[in-house]
Amino acid sequence: RKIGHAGTLDPLASGLLIIGIGPGTKKLEHFLKLPKTYEATILFGTSTTSGDIEGEVLKEEKVEALEEAHVRQTVASLVGEHTTIAPIYSAIKVGGKPLYWYARRGCCPIEMPCRISSVQEAELRELWHEGGTWKAKVFFDVESGTYIRTLVELLGEKLGVPACMCGLRRLSIDSYNVSDALQLESKDGILQILTA
Repeated sequence: RKIGHAGTLDPLASGLLIIGIGPGTKKLEHFLKLPKTYEATILFGTSTTSGDIEGEVLKEEKVEALEEAHVRQTVASLVGEHTTIAPIYSAIKVGGKPLYWYARRGCCPIEMPCRISSVQEAELRELWHEGGTWKAKVFFDVESGTYIRTLVELLGEKLGVPACMCGLRRLSIDSYNVSDALQLESKDGILQILTA
């Protein structure tokens, strides 16, 4: 039977994924352009090639202090539209190949595409100091096509410190919420439904 999904999740991400089985695969396109909400865990003081902790480190910097009020205000300033260069580790196609194809071969296409990131809501949920580093949890309500890794890097730029994503959970896709989703577990290469 055919199976497909509506919108990929980063390798380190968890949360809601809409899948279609059999005739349901023909309906998946409807879900691709829907707004989404996420909770991102951010590591301050490190930037990487991929925008998350799975990439090669580009810069490391000790962040002495972050004021919660300032971080909260800066997070809120992300609401609106931003024109950014697409992440090199993404599925956006250039010359018929996804950008991650170029990244894994250590090269870049001649011209990197730009994307418009549209943020409806951005809220600091938690800020803490752990093991000599600063971390934060930030809630994002975004339009389709917005890369959270890019917003995390933009937040770091606004705060004047390197930043990368170290965790991501997709909470909802439009009215579909992760709290209502089935839980799946892989056992011996076979996906099994744990709860219904």
